[in-house]
Amino acid sequence: MQLRLGLTEMARYHSESWQALYVVGIIPYVLVQRLQIQDEPDSLPALRNNVLTAFDAAWRVAPGTRIYGELMIDDFNTSTSDVPDKLAWQAGLEGVGTVRGSRVVWGTEYTRLSRFVYTSFFGRSYEAQGEPLGYFTGPDSRRVRVRGAWDLSPIWQVRAAAGLTDQGESGLDHPYVPGSPQEEPSDFLGVVQRTREFELGLRWWPASGVDLGVSGGYRWIDNQGHVDGNDDATAFGSLALRVTR
Repeated sequence: MQLRLGLTEMARYHSESWQALYVVGIIPYVLVQRLQIQDEPDSLPALRNNVLTAFDAAWRVAPGTRIYGELMIDDFNTSTSDVPDKLAWQAGLEGVGTVRGSRVVWGTEYTRLSRFVYTSFFGRSYEAQGEPLGYFTGPDSRRVRVRGAWDLSPIWQVRAAAGLTDQGESGLDHPYVPGSPQEEPSDFLGVVQRTREFELGLRWWPASGVDLGVSGGYRWIDNQGHVDGNDDATAFGSLALRVTR
């Protein structure tokens, strides 16, 4: 199939134990809260959930080439402008081909999360242990990444990747509280931390099941910790070994 469409619904709720209406997943989560409140009308603060909905699509434009995109809606208001929309989106292109008879893969991806995404002023933020359950950069962020790899032989592969990430100060601990002064969710908050990184890697995986990879790169961070002028640059590397049977 050249075109694929998808719909995803996620919910963060609070309960002393698992709830069948959430686990089964047959009833849309936007209706689960209403059904529970019908049985317990005075329990809205305890039963209130945070529902996120995502729409995604992928299109194989040519053999070996695919474009894809996703729109995630955390909150979208059609009747009032008092509460900002909380949106995130992603678009990408990836492909595979040959160069001198050897396989080459490539890809590029753009991700944007506006402010207040994943957050909740009533204690249902979409996070665990202080980290977002969705895209790892969290709200108030923008990331562009390109990657490529070339199979030099059946057991050797060289790869490269580069990325640029902008991060504002509106994190998971900065929800929008109704009644607060309006804030534009598409604008970064405060001092923007910018991270640029480049990485080269080499992979060796013979038929014996050994998969060995080594990589190294450099990372530049401007305004580290959202402090204006606090710049840093550092090298990094990794060594990974995986044995499959």
